[in-house]
Amino acid sequence: AVVSSDHADARYAIHDAASSLRPVRRFSPEEISRHNAEDPSAFWACVDGFVVDAGDYLRAHPGGKKKVLATNDPETGDDGRPFAFSFSKGRNAHFSGTARIFRDGVRKFLEGGTGEVRFPGKYRDDPEGRIVILGRLEE
Repeated sequence: AVVSSDHADARYAIHDAASSLRPVRRFSPEEISRHNAEDPSAFWACVDGFVVDAGDYLRAHPGGKKKVLATNDPETGDDGRPFAFSFSKGRNAHFSGTARIFRDGVRKFLEGGTGEVRFPGKYRDDPEGRIVILGRLEE
């Protein structure tokens, strides 16, 4: 369910992940949890099935650090499972601009790009948000 008409919807979902031109590392949920327990400053989150380093975004997220740290929680996910957060669907769908930026970043990553995704600050003096796509969550 989309939160409101200005939030993203399925148009921004990532459908072409299988057509990657590069080998994509796979991460288990246990590996992500272990990493986050050992080094919370380099927080790994799962977004639309992709594992991202969201450590830099902990300071820049307009909703605060707590929102980012809840990304992997079951109640935050699209379907009540852990590691199921989505920019484009479910109760935490984001504004379409955010979903589009992430989708385009995933495409660039799959085409061999760096995986760096930058989100503009919400307000003029806000810092830019940055995440880095590391790979995919194991299915």
